[in-house]
Amino acid sequence: SLGVVGKCSSCGAPQPLSPDEDYFSVLGAEKKFKQNKDKLESVFYSLSKDLHPDRFANGADPKWKTISLERMSRVNDAYRT
Repeated sequence: SLGVVGKCSSCGAPQPLSPDEDYFSVLGAEKKFKQNKDKLESVFYSLSKDLHPDRFANGADPKWKTISLERMSRVNDAYRT
């Protein structure tokens, strides 16, 4: 199960991006034009802290760092947009 968007709440592993994930879903945001900027910023920093590739550099599985890098690239793109 996922607690932090994109991270398994059981084992802490970053989860690969799914083809159906869009910018809203990677940030855990509602699909609407007007967003609460403070909330988005808070979510962004929380995701950055929890999913940053450096956190997984010496993880249990070497592919976690790669998955985290891909996920954080999408999170960064979503936040900038």
